[in-house]
Amino acid sequence: MLRMKRRDILVGSGAAATAIVASSAANTLNEGSAGASVLTVYTDEISSARDLALKTSQAKVTALKGDLVQLWKARIGDHRGAIHGYTSWSDYILLRGLGEEQGLRLRAEAQLRYQGNKPVFRWIMA
Repeated sequence: MLRMKRRDILVGSGAAATAIVASSAANTLNEGSAGASVLTVYTDEISSARDLALKTSQAKVTALKGDLVQLWKARIGDHRGAIHGYTSWSDYILLRGLGEEQGLRLRAEAQLRYQGNKPVFRWIMA
């Protein structure tokens, strides 16, 4: 007789939900930025954010370290195209504000719980 624990079901459904969100993010990016490159950023201190960014990115990936405003001015702000992020809440809020100043608009956002770690916020601006 097959026995499943409630925890196994929850872990499986969480993994499935993460896969669905990642695939919908790819569809949103493909529709919204035809021909433009996509930059994926992630909060370096959150291992699950790094894992998700590396698994789902198809182009450039940048780790968010140090002063985010300086990083934005030096590397991210010059990017022309969509920005896809896997970040902490505070990094998300700061980068969203910086992106809006540059004319970018939020296209999608979701809170993910991945591998029982800190919550990761997945967002797309274009």
